[in-house]
Amino acid sequence: MQLQLTDGTTTVTLSGTSPVTGCTYFPNTPDRKGGVYEDVTETAQVVLTGTAANIRTSVNSIERLFELAALRQAGGTNPKVYVNYAPVAETAHRSEILEGRVIWDTNPGLRRLSDTNPTVRIGVIWRRRFYWEGAETSLGTATVNNGPSGNTLTYNSVTGSLPAPVRLTLTNPGSSISTQKFYIANDVANLFATTDHFLYVAGGSESVTWSGSTSHSNNLWTINVPTALAAAMRGERYRVWAAFSSIPDNVYVRASVQTVISGVPNLGQAGGELIAGGNNGKQLMDLGALNMPPSGYIGTGAVFSIVLSFFAGFGGSATLLWVMIAPAHTTLDLRQAGYSIATDQAVVHDGIEDVDYLSLASKYPGIERTGELLLYPGQQNKLRLLWDEGNTFNAARQLSVAGVYRPRRLLV
Repeated sequence: MQLQLTDGTTTVTLSGTSPVTGCTYFPNTPDRKGGVYEDVTETAQVVLTGTAANIRTSVNSIERLFELAALRQAGGTNPKVYVNYAPVAETAHRSEILEGRVIWDTNPGLRRLSDTNPTVRIGVIWRRRFYWEGAETSLGTATVNNGPSGNTLTYNSVTGSLPAPVRLTLTNPGSSISTQKFYIANDVANLFATTDHFLYVAGGSESVTWSGSTSHSNNLWTINVPTALAAAMRGERYRVWAAFSSIPDNVYVRASVQTVISGVPNLGQAGGELIAGGNNGKQLMDLGALNMPPSGYIGTGAVFSIVLSFFAGFGGSATLLWVMIAPAHTTLDLRQAGYSIATDQAVVHDGIEDVDYLSLASKYPGIERTGELLLYPGQQNKLRLLWDEGNTFNAARQLSVAGVYRPRRLLV
């Protein structure tokens, strides 16, 4: 057995390094209530032999690590404290310790430090996360395109038993770009085929013109959802991203879900408004999440459409390239102020350590994140990526994406 407590700098080995002469430990199984796993409290019984000073030093080292763990949970910036464990001679798994304490044995004969060469037994008690993490595992590096010609990464070799966060390094292989927003979704249900997540206006009529003004009662683009896909969507929430090749400034854009019955459109659900500011050029817009269909799952034969509309007090024209949809509960948005990312520089989403940053000449914590991106073991994780370039959008751009994760398990 291997058993250690460590913060990366100080390591206390509980499975045999002097003055430790014996240890009894086996991980507890976490409880699950209401679908949520609870943190685990467990005890390692440790026997120590040596001088009183050496024994106290080891005990104090354990207590200091537990204090650091508690400080981290209270908002401290010190490193996390982990228990590393392996039942046999193999690479150990780790679980973050949240707090802990040390108690002396209740048997007076096993806590008598006044002996010449005392043997004592202590209980090392800690509360940890409900999961164990394995070693960092590379998912490889691949190139993705910013649009329908290949914006999917497929990770189908994820191991473990629990969903796990991922570290994605999004490296710019080309000329400098000034990005602001990255959108990443995981189609883990394998709902969409290679390009089914991109939807287009029926008949290809993508350019529209309006006179005087327009409001949301005027359906500018109606995008029919294929019936087979509509049946599979089952009323869950899906995020809507729209790419325009031209759009005026200061129009309010809205997505809605509608059903046309006997030629009459019926509004089922509408998202919020988002104001366009694309300098009359290309723009990629996140129009929020909608239930599709709004009524929930009604079986096969469901017929509905995604409708885009503007609110504007002036006339104009706009051209829609496509709409991309993705399951809303597995989406991640990254935003930054628009700093230039030169060749071979990157944006990093590190879900493992729960940080995001710009990797330029140095590392800069200039990324705002919403949502969570998880990889699911035993499934086809299809990650779809889109990104803008400030007030414009370039479907010809590429990114080199490297993925790393730590398998998560309940038991090891």
